[in-house]
Amino acid sequence: MKLLRKFFDSQEKHFAKGGKLEKLFAVFEALDTFAFTSGKVTKSASHIRDILDLKRMMMMVVYALIPTVLMACYNTGLQTNLGFERAGGVKLTQWQHHVVAWLGIGFDPSNILG
Repeated sequence: MKLLRKFFDSQEKHFAKGGKLEKLFAVFEALDTFAFTSGKVTKSASHIRDILDLKRMMMMVVYALIPTVLMACYNTGLQTNLGFERAGGVKLTQWQHHVVAWLGIGFDPSNILG
């Protein structure tokens, strides 16, 4: 790792302001920070205290994902049932098909529960 650190340090002058590869500084910096942590440290308080903690924030993320997950489930079922309809019907051979038949949902694309 020391060899790689020395290589990055020796090549930094080419990517710095005024160097011949100055336009590629963002790429160089991305590779450098991917391989190693930044050497810069904050001297003062870097975080703002808020009433919103991590647990509450992640619950908001979960709430925001609920409509997306529901739409994904609906669309997956719709596309599957449209595919079954185009194929000319479904053969009830797997256990999932038996569960759907037992629930009485069926494989009708116009049925929202299907």
